[in-house]
Amino acid sequence: MIAALTMMVSGCGVAYISPKVPANSPNVDVVTLDNVSVATANRSSYTPKTLPAAFFQTAGTNAGIYGVGSSPEPVVDRQIKPTALPMRTPPSAPVVPYRIGVGDVLLLSSPDAGSTIEELSGLLAAQNRRQGYTVQDDGAIAVPDVGRIKLAGLTLEEAEAQVFQRLISSQIDPSFSLEVSEFNSKRVSVGGAVSQPAVVPITLVSLTLEEALTAAGGINTRDEDYTIIRLYREGELYEVPLTEYLKRPGVQKTRLAPGNSVFVDTTFELDDAQAYFTEQIALATYKQDAQIHALNQMNSAMNLRRAALEEARSNFLSRLELDWWTAISSTSPAK
Repeated sequence: MIAALTMMVSGCGVAYISPKVPANSPNVDVVTLDNVSVATANRSSYTPKTLPAAFFQTAGTNAGIYGVGSSPEPVVDRQIKPTALPMRTPPSAPVVPYRIGVGDVLLLSSPDAGSTIEELSGLLAAQNRRQGYTVQDDGAIAVPDVGRIKLAGLTLEEAEAQVFQRLISSQIDPSFSLEVSEFNSKRVSVGGAVSQPAVVPITLVSLTLEEALTAAGGINTRDEDYTIIRLYREGELYEVPLTEYLKRPGVQKTRLAPGNSVFVDTTFELDDAQAYFTEQIALATYKQDAQIHALNQMNSAMNLRRAALEEARSNFLSRLELDWWTAISSTSPAK
């Protein structure tokens, strides 16, 4: 007999009735409970039924995260080479003093110090690994015992005067020098057909187009006749064929300005180049959406796993209860 039965006692008779079988069903036998019926029941062979397989299964078993697959391949169209490439030479950026910006690292040094980072007349200099003062988001450096000094937008000469005034106000000997150890605020990006695409910083010395391309490992192309250098500056697009660039030292010495972008392009049709940039943006968006989708998949899998563990605990308790009833039903007490 299985455990999911209802016991009904009527007089001296006893019957086990399935919940799905009516009490007055002809399939229900009422047996008189006496010594003979009990002895007969004890001598009869009975094998308890096993629990259904559903009690040993949980949701989410062998479940995995389904990814979105690999990114689609970019579309490559074969192009017909033109007879001539457009040319629009960029003007040189004006020569201006370097102005300190957010992200630059400044060093204070005293004339008689053995190192640029030592005690400066009672002023303890920076203690970080870079051993300098980084210009933070608000344009200021934080100097112990002095406070915050705003230097962003100032030239080195103006910054030295500002630091001098603050040291005097703090009654500290203002014998020091100021220098920029890391230039991080003004940069030029270089990409395309170069050996190593890079972001090149602009320092105290003007950065030329030739120097920027050299910092990126030089131009790397198999077809110089149909390679063009494009310079983006303040919404303006300038184009110089590589053959003309190599013949014109003046173009090579073109000074670059902060925020300029240089792209060595082997896609000679501008419309195709714009389509390429649009495609790259679409691919980047696709990859970002794929990451979000994968994260959602992971969260769903974790929720399923939690539900599976909860179901396993519930099934375990149910098995304990049903096994107990099965054991009782398989053995009748003997008098």
